[in-house]
Amino acid sequence: MRFQWIFFIFSILVSMALIMVILSQYKLTIMQNKRVEDLQFELRALENSYINEELFKGKLEELVVQQTKVAGDLEGALTSLSETMVKKKTETDACQAEKKTTGDELTSKEKEQTDTEATIKTESDAWTQEINILKAQLKEFRPICNYVKKDPLVLKLCGNNST
Repeated sequence: MRFQWIFFIFSILVSMALIMVILSQYKLTIMQNKRVEDLQFELRALENSYINEELFKGKLEELVVQQTKVAGDLEGALTSLSETMVKKKTETDACQAEKKTTGDELTSKEKEQTDTEATIKTESDAWTQEINILKAQLKEFRPICNYVKKDPLVLKLCGNNST
């Protein structure tokens, strides 16, 4: 019986050890399943990130192509505009030269007009003075009138009598 008891205790110990091994294996399996789920989640996140990066890279390449095309178009437009600008600068210079010439002509014409007006005014003043002198002479009695006959018309032309 002793042998039975030893065998019984031994079988209980072996059963307990097996239960412990099975429980630890079960816990290990649960931990590994959890780790697998975490890794799968990370894998999905990395796959999504990779897909997003590929999409982003594609969009960037597309934008680079578009911007290169736009830059080429702008360079062509810039060349055209610079040629137009040179033409406009030439036209502006010609216009400025013509404006200066016209301004110089206008200045000389204005000076000529001013000089002419001054000359006319001087001559007009001289003629006005001469007319005033002659009017004064008409009103004065002239000594020659002493030798003409005493006709009323003649006396009128002779001015005031000194009689």
